[in-house]
Amino acid sequence: MKKIISILTVAFLFIFGQTDSADAITGKSDSIDRQQVIDLLRSEGIDGTYLEDHYSLTYRIFNIDSDERPELLVAIHGGVHIGKFIVFKQTKENKLKSIAAKDWKVENWDFDKGIDGGLDLANSLQCNGKTLYWIKTRTGGTGASIEEEHLVYFENDALVEAWTGTTKEQVYAPDDTVYEKTGAFRMDPMTGHLYYWQTSSTAKDDRRIETPKTTLTIYQFDGKRFIPVENLIGGR
Repeated sequence: MKKIISILTVAFLFIFGQTDSADAITGKSDSIDRQQVIDLLRSEGIDGTYLEDHYSLTYRIFNIDSDERPELLVAIHGGVHIGKFIVFKQTKENKLKSIAAKDWKVENWDFDKGIDGGLDLANSLQCNGKTLYWIKTRTGGTGASIEEEHLVYFENDALVEAWTGTTKEQVYAPDDTVYEKTGAFRMDPMTGHLYYWQTSSTAKDDRRIETPKTTLTIYQFDGKRFIPVENLIGGR
């Protein structure tokens, strides 16, 4: 019985690595296991004991481009503001090859609820023939925490950032002054415009010491990225 199990295991590993079938990975997350993802990351030179932590590694299989082979998307959480987002693509030989890597800590890895943030693959946005995906990330450093939202698309095996905006920022100065920014964006499906609001304020000892200021920037997609409308009108 053990011999049969060993033969089946070897056969599975052989099929996963060599077959020309599109079944090397499918749209199901259980078609590749956690250890295989860790081994793949280490083969790309990404190592660290934190990879063994259940909460430090999240992955999803999803077709992000126009071909029939799904991609493997991996989010690594290395600290409060440290992370990495990597996209692996299947070659014709069913090998997984890294095609994009960003030093992003992806927040709220939730594919189904776009309002909660994270990488929302279920509710993508179509714009000028391109499929845009929304990613929410966190960055920062000592005394600073920044949340950013990105609209990205995949083209020619590359990850393209179409737009990035800060939706929350807090910076704590040594004198206990707190500098804050909050933002939000919306797309107008009729015009294709992207509206981005940002409010800046300063507080100290739980009191605001200046009147909050709000700005509005309107963007339009130029075929590659979202450009402020005034730049499109006045030239670059």
